[in-house]
Amino acid sequence: MGESKGKEATIEEALSQIERLSEETGLTKATVDNIIWSFCADGYGEVCTATPHCEVCPVKTWCKYK
Repeated sequence: MGESKGKEATIEEALSQIERLSEETGLTKATVDNIIWSFCADGYGEVCTATPHCEVCPVKTWCKYK
C-alpha cells in the first residue's frame, strides 16, 4: 500500500498500517488484516501483487502506492 520503506513491508510496518486503517475506517483490526491478506494472497483477491490492480481495489482511497 505504499507505506513500506522496502520492497515488502516488515511485520511492524504491516501492523502499523492495519492500526491506521482501522482507526480511519472504523473497521476492526481483524477485518482490515483480512482484507489486506485477501488482496495480497495468491489465488484470492490478487489485487496487491507485483502488477497491482488498483482499478478494482475498494480501499485505494487509503493506499499510497499510486
